[in-house]
Amino acid sequence: MAHQISQLVRNGLYREVLALYSQLHSASVPASFLPKNFAFPFLPKACASLKALSQAQMLHAHIIRTGFQFQMHTATALTNVYMKLKLVEDATKMFDEIRKPTIDLCNAVISGFAQNGFCKEALNMFQLISCRRIRPDSVTIASGLSGSSDAEQGVQLHCLAIKIGVETDIYAATSLLTDRKSVV
Repeated sequence: MAHQISQLVRNGLYREVLALYSQLHSASVPASFLPKNFAFPFLPKACASLKALSQAQMLHAHIIRTGFQFQMHTATALTNVYMKLKLVEDATKMFDEIRKPTIDLCNAVISGFAQNGFCKEALNMFQLISCRRIRPDSVTIASGLSGSSDAEQGVQLHCLAIKIGVETDIYAATSLLTDRKSVV
């Protein structure tokens, strides 16, 4: 089942994946055929692509009932869908419930804040990950640059990219080249 769900999402058949999930969830399907934690991260992506808020909330409720809300890939996908649907407060609540966030989850929050115009919060999150001793990656740098508000912050992020060795990675390099705030 997870393979079928992931394949539908990879092919951009978002309506079909949500219809399949809904059909399985509402039918009297044996538990062994229902999506498990490795299928859940694909479903929020379909919700985000379709801007399907009610489906995302129903999915979230189902994930909580099944106990997978703290599974890292699922938590990251839910946080990401809430950010993409401009539900920043819901995304922040998801993040706050995770005791040991990964860099992927932090990147989803930093990027989501920046994309929703919360640049100060994006940079605060960037600082929080260094306090929690989470190693940033090239996506963190790119997300941080999109949330930076001035050249000084851009230069600091550029220096950090060099320090951690990701300045030539595609995400960081593209952001460093295209973000005018990082140019002195």
